[in-house]
Amino acid sequence: MMASRILLGALTTSGRTTVAVWCTGLPDAGEHLAILPANHPHGEVSRDPIGVLICRVDLPAAGCLTIDSLSLSPAHRGRGYGSEAVRAAEKFAVERGLAHVLAEIDPGEGLGFYFWLRLGYRPAQPGEIFWRDPRHDGRIAVIRHLL
Repeated sequence: MMASRILLGALTTSGRTTVAVWCTGLPDAGEHLAILPANHPHGEVSRDPIGVLICRVDLPAAGCLTIDSLSLSPAHRGRGYGSEAVRAAEKFAVERGLAHVLAEIDPGEGLGFYFWLRLGYRPAQPGEIFWRDPRHDGRIAVIRHLL
C-alpha cells in the first residue's frame, strides 16, 4: 500500500491566508483542516496547505462526520489529492468512533457527484439521514457507512 501524499492538520492563520487566494467564502462553522503535502521519503510536512477540508462531527446526528467543503488549489486538482483527503477524513472519523460520513453535492456539479460515487458514496435514501434543511436546498446528499 502506498503512503499517503497528504496529511490533515489544523488550518492556521497563515494557512487561511494562503487558501483564501483560491477558495473564497470559507464558512465559519466546522473544523477547518488544512490539506498538507507530506514530503516523502524523509517525512517532512510542508506548512503551506494545498487544500482545505471543512467538517463537523455529530452533525446532523450522533455518529456522523459531515464534510461541508473540500477545496484544492487549482494546481493540485485532478491528481488524487482530494480522494486522499477524503480517505484521511474517513480515518479521522473511524478514530473517533463515527459510523458515517456525509456530504452534499450541487446537482449541477456532475464531476463532483462522480468524485463521491467513485469513493464509494451513494445518494442517501429518504429518511436515512436528517439534514438541517429537509429540502436540501436542491443539493444531493451522499453517504458512506464506515462501521
